[in-house]
Amino acid sequence: SLLALSEDKATGGKGIMLLAILSYTYGVGKMLLSFSALALATYAGIAVLGTAGYWKPLDFERVDLEEKVKSWADAEVRDKTKNSDFTGPRMEVPARVKGACAPLVRFLLPALENPKDEPLLEVLVACCVVLMPMAALTYALFMYANFYLACTFGFGAYQFVRVTFFMHGMLHFRHFASHAPLFKFRVLNVLPNLFLDPLMGVPPVVFLLHHPIMHHVANNGFYDISSTEPFQRDNWISFANYWLRFQIGAYAELPLFAWQTNRCDWALAAVAVIGSFFYVLVHLSREYSFFATVAVFGIPWLYDHATDAVRNWCQHMFVVAYDDPAPVKSFWDYNCGLAYNLVDSVENRTQFNEGYHVVHHTQGGLHWSKIPDFFYEKVEKLKDAEHDALCITFERTSIWEVWIHVVSGRLPQLVKNHFLHIPTKASPDPPSIGHVVAQLEMRLHKLDPHDRKKASEQAMKRKGFQRQTTVTEFKHVFG
Repeated sequence: SLLALSEDKATGGKGIMLLAILSYTYGVGKMLLSFSALALATYAGIAVLGTAGYWKPLDFERVDLEEKVKSWADAEVRDKTKNSDFTGPRMEVPARVKGACAPLVRFLLPALENPKDEPLLEVLVACCVVLMPMAALTYALFMYANFYLACTFGFGAYQFVRVTFFMHGMLHFRHFASHAPLFKFRVLNVLPNLFLDPLMGVPPVVFLLHHPIMHHVANNGFYDISSTEPFQRDNWISFANYWLRFQIGAYAELPLFAWQTNRCDWALAAVAVIGSFFYVLVHLSREYSFFATVAVFGIPWLYDHATDAVRNWCQHMFVVAYDDPAPVKSFWDYNCGLAYNLVDSVENRTQFNEGYHVVHHTQGGLHWSKIPDFFYEKVEKLKDAEHDALCITFERTSIWEVWIHVVSGRLPQLVKNHFLHIPTKASPDPPSIGHVVAQLEMRLHKLDPHDRKKASEQAMKRKGFQRQTTVTEFKHVFG
């Protein structure tokens, strides 16, 4: 009504327009505060459960620390035919949904840049065919139907379908689509970011600045605002602080990062997109339905952000900052100090092989279907390596199990049951469980800011360590 009055010169259009701007600014602020309050409540729950020793009741298996860990040479997964990453079916999309979307997928297949990206296309089509209509129906029910029916659908059925069947596929579709072009036509590569990102609670295109430009270039180092280095990574309070920064602080720190690294256009674009996103949410909640806005955008903002934070925390849990870069002979060695690999894991079949995270950070532009092969080739080459960078590799587990073992003090059990020693010329024989546990515990400690900055700057000075190629890949995708 204020905007309508502003068009009438007799009412003093400028003053009314100012009131309208202030009103919507207040609405955006209130939306941000309500989202932040939701995040703070979750933060308190995480902190209380962790401090109370939520995981401590788990049974502890006795482990002989002098026992040797399993070697890659003796592992069953050394044979590709016994590794489900190669032989198992893709599970990013439920089989029934995949069958229903098959005709549309076949129609769009010729537009793909790489035919092997059919699973990515299946995720995209399934989200467009199932999730987007369900989101529109949520608004329709809250506006025109019984409130309790709308709540049952919006906060029950829609969230169940979205989280159970689509969330992980959507998150990892967005991830790999930001590293390499999915379609031959650039406009088709941009559209999913504009329309699917909001359904995950993220302002459109912001992930492109956060992940391929910031996270992969800074590489979990001092200049990476999502870095796990300044936190004690086996502590619940530290994780809660990290998650809160990831959930809320990134909206301020991300434009600041772009500005400080002379990406002024990205900084201005990020501010404009984030402001516009929350402005649209305020408008939808006022003009249409507040509860539908919370169901379609608010809950994904909280839950999907939290999932992203946990994943990044777990993937970069075992971290070491190299004060002296001499032991680091290659970019592979450097990334062995900030991530680990999962072999024969169900996560690789549901999340486009992201479990091979050392490989992903070493070759950010490598197609997801080639990642396991690259890992096997690298293991063969490491046999002749004159040094051992401790390439942490676990078999038949997930990042969630790794995290639970760490926070519950069960590292010996994790090492005994899942760790694989990658043999090198410097370390051909598998070490003891106790030795590996000591190495992993050392990598969980909070790193000194001075050491972090020094290590990051030294790495960036070395040829091939600054991942500017990722930005080149990004330009190739989006122009």
